[in-house]
Amino acid sequence: MPDKYTQLLDNSPSSQAGAVLASPRAAPPRRRLEITGVAPTVLLLFLASVGLGVLSMYFASAETARLAAFFRYFNVPVLLALNILPVALLIFALYFIFNRVWAAFAVCAVVTLLITLVNYFKLLLRNDPLMASDIRLLWEAGNMGRRYDIAPDWRIISAVALCVAATVLMFFFARGRLRSRVTRACGLAAVLCAGALCYATAYVSAPLYAQTENLAGIPDRERYSATKQYTSRGFIYPFLHSIQTARARPPEGYDETQASGFLSDYAYDDIPADKKVNIVTIMCEAFNDFSKFDGLDFTYDLYAPFHALRERSLSGELVTNVFAGGTVNTERGFLTGFSGEYDDYRGDINSYVRYFKEQGYVTEGSHPGSDWFYNRNNVNSYLGFDRYYFNENRYFFLSGGAGFVDDEDLFSDIRTLYEDHVAGSDAPYFSFNVTIQNHGPYDTQTEFFDREYISGDNLSRESYVILNNYFSGLAATVRDIAEMADYFDGRRESVLFIVFGDHNPWLGNGNSVYTELGVNFDFGDGRGFSNYYNTPYIVFANDAAKTALGDTFVGDGGTMSPCFLLNEIFKRADLGGNEFMKAANEIMAVTPVLHATGACSVGGTITYAPAEDARKRIERFKCTEFYWRWNIRDNPP
Repeated sequence: MPDKYTQLLDNSPSSQAGAVLASPRAAPPRRRLEITGVAPTVLLLFLASVGLGVLSMYFASAETARLAAFFRYFNVPVLLALNILPVALLIFALYFIFNRVWAAFAVCAVVTLLITLVNYFKLLLRNDPLMASDIRLLWEAGNMGRRYDIAPDWRIISAVALCVAATVLMFFFARGRLRSRVTRACGLAAVLCAGALCYATAYVSAPLYAQTENLAGIPDRERYSATKQYTSRGFIYPFLHSIQTARARPPEGYDETQASGFLSDYAYDDIPADKKVNIVTIMCEAFNDFSKFDGLDFTYDLYAPFHALRERSLSGELVTNVFAGGTVNTERGFLTGFSGEYDDYRGDINSYVRYFKEQGYVTEGSHPGSDWFYNRNNVNSYLGFDRYYFNENRYFFLSGGAGFVDDEDLFSDIRTLYEDHVAGSDAPYFSFNVTIQNHGPYDTQTEFFDREYISGDNLSRESYVILNNYFSGLAATVRDIAEMADYFDGRRESVLFIVFGDHNPWLGNGNSVYTELGVNFDFGDGRGFSNYYNTPYIVFANDAAKTALGDTFVGDGGTMSPCFLLNEIFKRADLGGNEFMKAANEIMAVTPVLHATGACSVGGTITYAPAEDARKRIERFKCTEFYWRWNIRDNPP
């Protein structure tokens, strides 16, 4: 047995320390607040995911009464689970990958907050939620976002600070780790399988999506709003649900052979040589006729030249699919004739541009913006344009490097391009141009307007400045439109001049100016629907074009979707067009409006439930349209 001295030596602090240092398995002393066990770690990760999920739901709506919108989610408990579950699966997957609680939380928080706040600002600025199909445009959105005031408020700063603080605390006190790589691999596999199963069953389920409609407390007039339908379910859940629509899916009952047969019922018609008039089209940014709205006290009739031109033109309204943004939707609807939102163009497309090209037209156009925006540089070539001019290849130099071309200079250049064509070619000419002047946002504080266009007696200071800044640019555009029509009126060549607006303008975050003006956005009646979506169009024909086409092109052209505008022009000129245009003519006779919300127009009334015969015809056309979209024809008959 060891003697007393040896025992004291063995139990001395220095001896114990040496033993600790000598032992390869010895662990450092633990803090009392450290979380190390499996069960506590799992609980911590779960609670963290709940916190992030709830935080995301708080920012899921951009409504002014945000707390009221947030608490509405608790009316449907399953919505909490559907919004939190993906966050929980992500944070556990990251934990199995990194084997660090703080790293899993940090990465999960960045991903969750990033897409949540992108959705929040998209709602705030454009009343349009973030869909899965928008992800590939995030870089473009980031560039465009610099134009808007998207400075984070105290709520966003607080949310970010909270996540940073939680990460720091987890770094120091959450020490739970898994020693076995097999356990981590099995855990990751289980999480991935669970995620795939949940997505395939719950997140793509149309019945479940319908059952989770959460419109309590939302006015009945807004129940058909696609944005309200989306945000009423939170953000993460409807975002994941939208993945299935990120790529175009065939309409219900679609059969490719049958759809091809539908098109074969129609013949391809050439345009007679004596009817190949020149066509110059300008789609004006955020252009609308606000004189139609009640409650606006105009001090100057800025629309007078436009109204005078309307009296000697074919005119009406387009029911666009978009509001305060989404220019390309109206643009490509007009150019393709497609009522659907097919925006994933990655190759040559059947379009009306291509039809004009087949008929010997020179096809070109211009937009004094960046060629990468909406991928126009590539897509316009897919549509059939021979050439297209952008800031990079024309307007940067024309502006002297200023990087901005206003409508006066753009319209002048459109005339120059037209004159260059006429001077160098006998071929007919199709030109499609998109303006950039009047693009929002409009300054809320600084007065850039040259005169007062609307009285501020009944408006807040911010709304007064926004409106007059907007109308200042619009007044200049109206003058440019009238001058362009007079220019073509004096040409000896036959010319059709087409002008229309792409969407209503942005007027304050959350549509604040429209609210102050008392503009009716009640989707429950036709007036509110048209106020929200409609923009004007004008088709002006000079005397040579009237003679060539056998129509005066004067009067009421009616209300229609952008995809049908060229159909109306061809019909008045007694032109057949290609097979698809003829199919579109037939459905246009049933309903001239096919809207992204599912609405249509029957007998001049907006409805979501057309009669059975009309519904079947719409379904047949949708199938025909889908086939035409995805089956490019190399050569005309």
